Amino acid sequence: MNRFLSAFLIVGTILGTPALAKDSPPKELGKFKDWTAYSMTQNGKKVCYAVTYPLKSECKNNRTCRRGDIYVMVAHRPAEKSYNVFSFNAGYPFAAGGTVAAKVDTQKYTLYTDTHETAWAPNDQDKKITQALARGKSLVIEGESSKKTKTEDKFSLRGSKAALLKIQKECAAS
Repeated sequence: MNRFLSAFLIVGTILGTPALAKDSPPKELGKFKDWTAYSMTQNGKKVCYAVTYPLKSECKNNRTCRRGDIYVMVAHRPAEKSYNVFSFNAGYPFAAGGTVAAKVDTQKYTLYTDTHETAWAPNDQDKKITQALARGKSLVIEGESSKKTKTEDKFSLRGSKAALLKIQKECAAS
């Protein structure tokens, strides 16, 4: 799938609404090594986000798995005063009430899942994770599907700082 189109679908999925007539398609703000920054209008309000895809994805416990889009995103929605919202899309449904382990270099974080494909940082951890992404070299996320398949995804953080600064500037994050 075209990454531009994929990014548009990602935002619609992550932010909870399908593309509507008053929405604009994503506008690429820049590609920064392994990260890309975008802005768009959703429900008449500006949204900015930085996204990256895994360098390597593995299924563990001797299973094979089929997965949809796998990515990490940091989003700003200034109209809602929502900044640095970190999320991980696993490409498979999680079991309800599960957790996901994320590690930026050596710093560990726990993400919380819903029954869909997305894991979120607790609100008080979003900014800390985003700051760690900007300083770090790698991100490893380990999750488990609703079918008990364990996965590990490895992401590069090359370009994350520049992409995060770009969306901060574009959406005037504080």
